[in-house]
Amino acid sequence: MKRILCRTCCLMVLFLSAAWAAECEGALPRTVLEFEMRYRQEGTTPEAAAKLFFDGIFAYMDRSTRAEGRKMLALAMDERPDWDGRATMKLFADRMKSPKTAHIFRSYARGAVPENGYAMDPDNYELVIERTVAGHPKGLQLYLRSGGADYPRVIYMKEVNGFWFIADGSTVKVEVRPPRK
Repeated sequence: MKRILCRTCCLMVLFLSAAWAAECEGALPRTVLEFEMRYRQEGTTPEAAAKLFFDGIFAYMDRSTRAEGRKMLALAMDERPDWDGRATMKLFADRMKSPKTAHIFRSYARGAVPENGYAMDPDNYELVIERTVAGHPKGLQLYLRSGGADYPRVIYMKEVNGFWFIADGSTVKVEVRPPRK
C-alpha cells in the first residue's frame, strides 16, 4: 500500500512539474531545474540552445535569480559550476552584473535598438540569427544580429550526445552603440 501511495505521489509531482513547465514555456526559466527540463526538450538544435544560453544570461543579470542563472550558464556552456570565478570569464560576468552594460545583452533581442533603449522583455523575446556555418575548428558558427552593432556576432557551438552547447560565446559581451533613451 505504501508503494502504491508513494508511486501515486511521485507521478502527481512529475505530472504537475511537466504541466507547470509547459505553461511557462517561452518565459524565462527561474530555476536550474526548469532550465534543465527545457534544455532536454529544446537543446537539440543550435538555435534553441543559443536562445537558452541567453535565457541563462538574463537570469544571471537579475540579482534575484543570479545563483540559478550561474548554474544555467554552466549547463549551456558545458562548464564547471564556478565558471564566473575564472579570470577568462571575469569581463563576461562583470558586464552581466552591471546595469551600465546590460544593454549589450538586450541588443540581441529582435527590435532592441539604441533608439528604444534596447527595450525588450526577457520573458518574451526572439534572437535574430542570420546564419550558421559548419566546419570551423571551434565548432558550428552561429551568427547573431545585435541591434547595436554593424556586423553580426559569432558564437561557436558544439554538439555532445545530441545536445548543443556554447563552445565560445565571447563575442556576445562586446560593446555596442550606447542606448539613446
